[in-house]
Amino acid sequence: QTWAVTMILLILGLIARAPLKGLERAAQRYRAGETASIEGPYPAEIDSVVTSLNEMIGQNDRLVERTRRYINKIAHDLKHPLAVLRNALDQPADRPIAEKRIAAMAETIDRYANLASAIGPEGAKKLVDVYPVLADARDGFALLYRPTPLTIDVSCDENLRARIARQDLDAIVTNLMSNAHKHANGRVQLTAQREGDSLTIMVEDDGPGIANDTKERALLWGERLDTAPPGTGFGLAIVRDLAELYDGDIALDSAPLGGLRVRASFPAVVPQGN
Repeated sequence: QTWAVTMILLILGLIARAPLKGLERAAQRYRAGETASIEGPYPAEIDSVVTSLNEMIGQNDRLVERTRRYINKIAHDLKHPLAVLRNALDQPADRPIAEKRIAAMAETIDRYANLASAIGPEGAKKLVDVYPVLADARDGFALLYRPTPLTIDVSCDENLRARIARQDLDAIVTNLMSNAHKHANGRVQLTAQREGDSLTIMVEDDGPGIANDTKERALLWGERLDTAPPGTGFGLAIVRDLAELYDGDIALDSAPLGGLRVRASFPAVVPQGN
């Protein structure tokens, strides 16, 4: 009887260890670059752990890809102003041009520094009041110089709150406002509203808008549909990148004001009762 119990325990031990050995082999294949995730069938108890590990792997891959893309863009955006500065060293008369290039470089670095701090939904632990972010953006852009006056209207329930990192929301609103501020003839409408458990941000202007066949291009990194300064051509791409962190999306269509309307939606960030 003792022998039988021992055999049963031994068999159970082998059965229990088999999935773990399989998990170890799957991890080794992933580490060797043979697979993009930890693969294989596992018992329910282990499968839940594997699922969590693969979610972490996927999140890490996305962060690495974002970092690689941003580094490439920084390098690209700094090459030209650095060349201008290099030439201006021997030409004192070019100092004003050099100073403008230095300011542009600082702006580029600041923008990417802010974007690098984007942390997505996994870092959004606290509820953020949405209206103050919109009001700050409105007041900030109202101070910027324009050849024609600009009216900026904000529509948002002052009690609206969302579980989104404040720096992410600020980057989204600021980049959308920057695009509208540049192209508007005289009016910009900034709206935030709850749709189910989603937060929707809309920015529209009364400018010339863009053609339907160029809207997808406008969301690509570095694409500029005009050559008028200022701008770097990746404001909308930044917003789409941030939206994807929250499994959201961004869409472009015609605004009731006559220009462009950009609509960014972020699902499952507005708790019930807010």
